[in-house]
Amino acid sequence: MGTITCLRKYFLISFFIISAGLMFFLPTQALALDSLCAVVKIEILQELMLERQAFDAHMRINNGLSNIFLENVNVVVTFSDKDGNPVLASSDQHLVDENSAIKFFIRADSDGIAGSSEGWSIDPVGPSSVADLHWLIIPAPGSSNGLESGTLYFVGAKLTYKIGGEEHITEVTPDYIYVKPLPQLQLDYFLTKDVFGDDAFTKETTEPSIPFTLGVRIKNNGAGTARNLKIDSAQPKIKENVQHLLIGFAILGSQVNGSPTSKSLLVDFGDIAPSKASVGRWIMSCSLSGSFEEFTAQVSHSDELGGELTSLMRQGDIHPHFLVKDVLVDLPGRDSICDFLGHEPDNPDNLTIYESDSTDTAVSDLSSSLTFNSPIQSGSEIRYTLSMPPT
Repeated sequence: MGTITCLRKYFLISFFIISAGLMFFLPTQALALDSLCAVVKIEILQELMLERQAFDAHMRINNGLSNIFLENVNVVVTFSDKDGNPVLASSDQHLVDENSAIKFFIRADSDGIAGSSEGWSIDPVGPSSVADLHWLIIPAPGSSNGLESGTLYFVGAKLTYKIGGEEHITEVTPDYIYVKPLPQLQLDYFLTKDVFGDDAFTKETTEPSIPFTLGVRIKNNGAGTARNLKIDSAQPKIKENVQHLLIGFAILGSQVNGSPTSKSLLVDFGDIAPSKASVGRWIMSCSLSGSFEEFTAQVSHSDELGGELTSLMRQGDIHPHFLVKDVLVDLPGRDSICDFLGHEPDNPDNLTIYESDSTDTAVSDLSSSLTFNSPIQSGSEIRYTLSMPPT
């Protein structure tokens, strides 16, 4: 096996499905004061990409015989740690390794190779010809052991083949690779609960749509930097509309860390260092007024790049929240980027501020200590005041 080359430009691709059910209260034809409930479900597909470390294992099999084929060619790619202990690698992209025993995903990356990590079958090598073979190797989470300098591994191979029915075995001298620390991503999504557009109870007027927010905060809980991270969003797609409402959803533009992205739906977060976070927002509109009652987010990782085995985020790392309001925590040392005040969809009383710098702070409900004072009228102006003790 000639060389093990470190690749820096492979992209982790994860697809997010964001689903939300919007509930409307519409007037009945009989009584304007009565209402009926209508539900519309939308889906927003998003694609997350970032650069990550990968390796190209390259083997050249040169058949110098002028009239004989190399047949029954088989290659087993082997992995070991710095002490020579065997290390597990797998080609099963649907495998979830909770114990981090599997350190690498490997797949054939050129024609003429079939099989799996248990053993790769190679097409017969013709007389006076060369088989040029490549495998893509992607480190799994935990393979770097969190070492900033990287963790050393050796990659070799065992080659078997037959010439004229006689089996030959060649042990390929291992080459070394260093696996750098990997990021581990957590995504918190935020969706405005109440949205405002045309009011179905006012048939004589058409109210304009008020933009609302779909936000995301990406935290890097790993030891390595998440490099060149981007999220590309599709426009909302209606998945369920039983009452056939005349309704439309649209993403009008996006922001990253408070700065607009020229009406593009692609949010470029750049690099996110360990223990840091970055935030993005998509500005949306809905043609009718309503209230989101359901909000979920699901993630799947590209099988071509290792699927669940190499994914730098799990389904448990994706958290949907309803957004109460954009706020700004102005404590000393904080940044000037808006933060999210929100709650989990099934726990509206548990309010939390999710800060852009990755800090989470529970919010105390002081409503019971608040006093609503009697209104004071001054001319045509009526003034209301609220009082509460300092905390």
